[in-house]
Amino acid sequence: MRAVQEASTTETAVLPAAPPAAHARASFGRAPLALGAALAAAVAYAAFASGAISLPQSVRLEVGVAVITALTIILVAAGKLRFAAFSPAIRGTALLVAFTLWTGLSLDWSTAPDLGWEELNRTIAYVLVLALGITLAASMRRGLTVVALGFLVIAGVIALYALGGKAFPSLSPLGIFDLNHTQTFARLRAPFGYWNALALFCALAAPIALRVAADRGMMRLLRFVALTILVLLFVTIALTYSRGGALALFVAIGTLLAFSADRARLTAYALIAVVGALPALIVAYLRDDLTKDALELAARKGDGVLFALALVLGVAVTLLLAERLLPFDDRLRTPAAITDLGLRRIGLAAAGVGVFVVLVFAVTGGLADFTEVKEERRSDPGRVLDTNAGNRWVWWEEASARGRTARSAATAPARSRSRTCATGTTTSRCARRTAARCSSSRRPA
Repeated sequence: MRAVQEASTTETAVLPAAPPAAHARASFGRAPLALGAALAAAVAYAAFASGAISLPQSVRLEVGVAVITALTIILVAAGKLRFAAFSPAIRGTALLVAFTLWTGLSLDWSTAPDLGWEELNRTIAYVLVLALGITLAASMRRGLTVVALGFLVIAGVIALYALGGKAFPSLSPLGIFDLNHTQTFARLRAPFGYWNALALFCALAAPIALRVAADRGMMRLLRFVALTILVLLFVTIALTYSRGGALALFVAIGTLLAFSADRARLTAYALIAVVGALPALIVAYLRDDLTKDALELAARKGDGVLFALALVLGVAVTLLLAERLLPFDDRLRTPAAITDLGLRRIGLAAAGVGVFVVLVFAVTGGLADFTEVKEERRSDPGRVLDTNAGNRWVWWEEASARGRTARSAATAPARSRSRTCATGTTTSRCARRTAARCSSSRRPA
C-alpha cells in the first residue's frame, strides 16, 4: 500500500513511468511515433464509423489492427520497439483475454452464432489494441503519460463533436461533417451511434483528465485544458442519459481516489468540474426543445445557442475557480488518518456501502421494478434515476436458459440419447419432454 501511495504522489507524471528496462535502451527512433499515429487513427476511425460494429467498417478496422500488430511484432523483433509492462497491466490484459475466451466458448450455446463470431473478432481486436498500447508506452520515455494524454485528446474531440449536436445542430462546414445528429433522438449518441458506448468512452477518459488537472508537476496550460475536457466529459455523459455510463464514471473516479494519496486535491478539482457542468446541464434538462425527439432543426437552433453559452459559462467558472485553487495546491493534503487506510479497508467500506444500497433497493421495491417488463423511457432525462432494467432481465433469463439447455445436452450420455431416440414413438416422447423443459425454463416476454 505504501508503494502505491508513493507512486501516486509523484507529481511529474500522470501515470507511473514505463518499466525501467525500456528507459535503459537507446532511442527507438520514429517507430513509436508511427505506432502512436496508427493507434490514434484506429481509435478515431472506430469512433467516427459508428463504433465500427457493422460491415464493412468492422472488417476494415480489424484488418487494419491486424496489420499494425504484425508490423509491430516485426519491429519488436528488430529492436525498434519494446514490449514491457507492470504486473497490473499484465493482469488486466489477462482478464481481457479471459473475456475473449469466454466469448468464443459462448458460440457453443448462442442462438445467433454468426453474431457471436463477430463479437469474438471484435474482442480479439480489443486485446490486440491493448497490447499495442502497452508496447507504445514501453517504447517511449514517459510513455504511459503520452499514451494517456493522447487518449484524452481523442476523448475531448469526441465529446466536443457530441455536444455540438446540441449546441450547433445546423453547423456543417464545407460538408466535411454534420452536427445535426440529434434530429432523431435528443440523447447524445454520436459519433458512436449508441449512447452507452459514448458514455463509457468518456468515462474511461475522465480519471485521466482529473489526474492531469490535479497534477502539480504539469504545465499550468495543460492542467487547464484537462480540466476543460473534464467538464465536457461530465456534460456529455449526463446528456447520454446512460445509467451504465454514470455508474462507470463513479467507479472510475472512485478507483482513482482509492488508489491515490492525493485524494483531497483530486476531490477539489473534481468538484469544481462538476460545478462547471451544472449550467449546461440545467439548460439541457429544462428546455423542451433539447429533450424532445424528432424536432425540426429550426426548433432546436435557439435553445442550442443558449446551451452553448451555458457550457462556455460553466467552463469559465471552472477555470476561474481553478485559478483561485492553484495557490493552495500544497495545502490540499489528505489527512494522515485517511491516507494510512489500507486498500483492504477501503474495499471493505465500499463493499459495505454496496450491500447497504442493495438492501435499500430491495426493501423499497426496486428489485421488483428492476425485473418488470415495461416500456422504456428511452429519451426521458428522468430515466437516469429509473431502477428498471430496460427489459434486460428477460434477455438475461433467456440467455441463462439457453446456456443451461446447452450444458445439459453436452453432459448427457451419447449412448442414452441414441437409444432414447431409436424409435419414432420414443423420439416424439423425447421431443415432448424437451419442449416441456424449454417452456418451463423461459418466461413470457
